[in-house]
Amino acid sequence: MLKLKPEDIRYLVVHTAAYDGENDNLEDIIRWHKEERGFSTIGYHYYIRKDGTIKKGREEQYVGAHCKASRMNFKSLGICFEGHHDYEEWTEDQKDSFKILCRSLQAKYRISDENIIGHREAYEQDPTPKTCPGKEIDMDEVRRIYPEMDADKVDVEELEEFEGKIDFSKLELTDTL
Repeated sequence: MLKLKPEDIRYLVVHTAAYDGENDNLEDIIRWHKEERGFSTIGYHYYIRKDGTIKKGREEQYVGAHCKASRMNFKSLGICFEGHHDYEEWTEDQKDSFKILCRSLQAKYRISDENIIGHREAYEQDPTPKTCPGKEIDMDEVRRIYPEMDADKVDVEELEEFEGKIDFSKLELTDTL
């Protein structure tokens, strides 16, 4: 896999898993990315479940496989939300986890608010061929709700609570699936 330098990471690209109903299955996404798309692992760097649990996907230092438009894979980290956000909003737990993850990544990579984008915003044509991260997600509102945080302004207590929600196990298919 190609590596990203920390200074190359200038965007956070937000995605929806685009699964209908209650049957979101992370293992199916991993399988689809690996077997049908030919990726070495899941294309996203993070995956936020409806209960707010954050699953770590592709390591941050590796180029993502989540957004070819505007060559975003080479200058961003991809964050995918469980659910289908053409039909439903993020859960409160997802919002809380994203807020803290977003603050942390903004501080770590000095990413500005305007560089938190939805997948659909990476396309230069209008209308865009994508609705991702979903019709129910207003990225202007997201940028207002999750303001840029300098490292010295991140609430340590919030980060400690956040650390308990992250499952840093590598997202890989096992022989049992």
